[in-house]
Amino acid sequence: MRAWALLAACLGLLPTARADALWQVVVDQHAAIAQRAPSRVTQAYTVQMNDQPPMSFTVTKTLVDWKDGKPVYRTESNEELSGERRRAKAFDPSTQLARFQDQLYKPDAQVSRKDGIPLDGALATRLEAQATPVTARVLVEPATGALLRSELQVAVPLMGRASITRHFVAGEPGPRLPHSAWIDMKFRRMLDTIHLTVAERYAGWVPVPRP
Repeated sequence: MRAWALLAACLGLLPTARADALWQVVVDQHAAIAQRAPSRVTQAYTVQMNDQPPMSFTVTKTLVDWKDGKPVYRTESNEELSGERRRAKAFDPSTQLARFQDQLYKPDAQVSRKDGIPLDGALATRLEAQATPVTARVLVEPATGALLRSELQVAVPLMGRASITRHFVAGEPGPRLPHSAWIDMKFRRMLDTIHLTVAERYAGWVPVPRP
């Protein structure tokens, strides 16, 4: 699991491409969301090692403090965790994948665009940015650029692959915030193959305190 964090830290600079006005709106929303944090996160984990039966557990994280502008959570589980389940909880894949996401949400990212994508009875615009081994796809409202859904994919030969899909909802004034996410990871660790999925739900978003 540590390999994903190391790869995120080593990801290089992105090439420059023609800017898209909607992409800039997405970048601005990403920056605004980064200035907020959910006060409560529910994570439903499923972990499978090789061909063994999958193990499932649920974790609830409650915001209790801030450190260097980052949220500090108290974590509780519905059971005593050990072994692979304990390692999965400590890894916290949502946080690890966010490092890749930050690499792509830049104004000068290479972006392709496709309009007229059906989504929930309406038509959305899909924007896609790539910088090997990471791909980001976002579905937005064509007129406003408001976020509807985002997907981040990471695929590394011989290491594994991971994806996180977030769904956004309009709420109080400010950026459209994610209300849920689905994480799917499959990777090798020594001689073992690990398949990890996490269903996340967010509630009670609050702004990051000013220094």
